Amino acid sequence: MFQDILRKTDAIFNHSNHYVVMLTGTDWNGAMEVLSGIQGF
Repeated sequence: MFQDILRKTDAIFNHSNHYVVMLTGTDWNGAMEVLSGIQGF
């Protein structure tokens, strides 16, 4: 699922049953678009 939403420059980590995503070079609006895509899934 995450491969379809995230870019090659992004990183994802699993920590204590939570996913943490590093969106390098992304502003607030870009981060909100990614969040919307994940929530829509």
